[in-house]
Amino acid sequence: MKDPTDITGLHRGMFPVTLHEAKKGDKIVYWIGQHCGGPHRIDAALACKAGLCLLFCKRVGDGLFAYCAVKR
Repeated sequence: MKDPTDITGLHRGMFPVTLHEAKKGDKIVYWIGQHCGGPHRIDAALACKAGLCLLFCKRVGDGLFAYCAVKR
């Protein structure tokens, strides 16, 4: 299984590029924090609304979550 692509340190606008290059089932980590935020939050929400990906989060520490997308 392929490791998730981590774009947390990349500039705004990289979420759509990364999602386009991903294969079906690939995971993208777009933010790590207590709450969903960062430069990719809106792009991820729009891609989810368009049916391009599913969004989820998973606990990675005490009160810390990885916010992820999986390509559909």
